[in-house]
Amino acid sequence: MGTVFISVFIRNQKQLGKTMTTKLIIDCTTGVTTEVELTAEELAQRETDATAFASAEAARLVEVEAKAAAKVSAQAKLKALGLSDAEVEALVG
Repeated sequence: MGTVFISVFIRNQKQLGKTMTTKLIIDCTTGVTTEVELTAEELAQRETDATAFASAEAARLVEVEAKAAAKVSAQAKLKALGLSDAEVEALVG
């Protein structure tokens, strides 16, 4: 018996004024496609994952902004020490 590959895609659909979240299961060996509504557990996990992603993304953005501010501060300090713009650029980039 060969290996079975299955792909799963999540999508939101609006039917009769209600949003349904479904998964599209594609059996890559047979080409059979099945659309199934997500279970309560899958919906809860999806919400948990979305919240975790949002938190991680916010933390990442704070870190990016802090690094940018530190770079500007370092450049200003180097200029205050008498370095030229070209020298500061060569050091900091």
